[in-house]
Amino acid sequence: MTIPSEKYANTSESSSKDQVDELLHQAEEAMPYYEDHDADWREFNQIRMQLENMPYAYTFVIAGPDMEKKRLRDIKVDIRSVKGNEYQQFYEYMKANYASVLNRREMCAAACLLENIHQHVKSGIGLCVIKIVLGKYKRISVSDNGGGFYNYKGQKRLPVKDAIKFGRAYGSRYKSLGQALATSFDLWSDFASVETPHDSVIIVPEGMFNKMLRGASRIITGLIAAVGVDLGLIIIKERISLLDVVVMLSVFGIVVKWDQVRSLFGIRSEDRYFPEIRFKIKNQQEFGSVVNVYFCNTKDMKKWRRSSVERLKGILRERAASFRT
Repeated sequence: MTIPSEKYANTSESSSKDQVDELLHQAEEAMPYYEDHDADWREFNQIRMQLENMPYAYTFVIAGPDMEKKRLRDIKVDIRSVKGNEYQQFYEYMKANYASVLNRREMCAAACLLENIHQHVKSGIGLCVIKIVLGKYKRISVSDNGGGFYNYKGQKRLPVKDAIKFGRAYGSRYKSLGQALATSFDLWSDFASVETPHDSVIIVPEGMFNKMLRGASRIITGLIAAVGVDLGLIIIKERISLLDVVVMLSVFGIVVKWDQVRSLFGIRSEDRYFPEIRFKIKNQQEFGSVVNVYFCNTKDMKKWRRSSVERLKGILRERAASFRT
């Protein structure tokens, strides 16, 4: 997450990682709204060049598929997304350019975030910065100049909690229905943050308790259905025995639902993901979205995530009143 400059104005021990955060914050603020056709990109370009020279940081810019060609002359674009083969084009780009510094799950998370830019910021850009803090963590930041999360059906702003509902995202106009963000937050990363107009949130993967609740609900649903089937058989076959009812109930409930319940606790989780919002605050942000995904490189991931989340809460509170207002 980016950190306001005031935090480092009088700090002699500012490290390169702090400078990356400061430069990223400046670049996000210098990024014009995508509908501003007369925007001056010179400040953004200068900051972007400084980011490219920072150690342990990797920077690139993605342009949406509908961005005007004449506007591309004002910005150095590393990748322009093309329609079709959406996720794969971004994974292949990350693999070709960053396989030496990112592992597979980190590249998968980045590809999901780039796919989200491709789908929802078609006429704008996304600034991606990979930050590496050796022995501690990696962070992939994607900041765009679009309109933020939006409910196209209801024609209104979209809360983050609705945008990350796998298969039910109200903001999606496509068949994917919000899969990219939910997958990135719940499957690939250790935790994440999102800033979009009105909402600043911290997101963590679904906890075991909630997984157990979902598993229990599926078992109960299966059993209710089995009871209904058995009652129907009792009405049709008056001589059916109690043992037959128990056997049919057990077989139906276990065989039909067992694979689904078991998969809740596997790596793929039926390819359906349900990340949880750990922290939320309202902001004054007017446009664009900033998404950060974090990956732990320490032995005690829980301790690292707990302390990182607490620190991030303070940063989001500071930015809520002033970022892109």
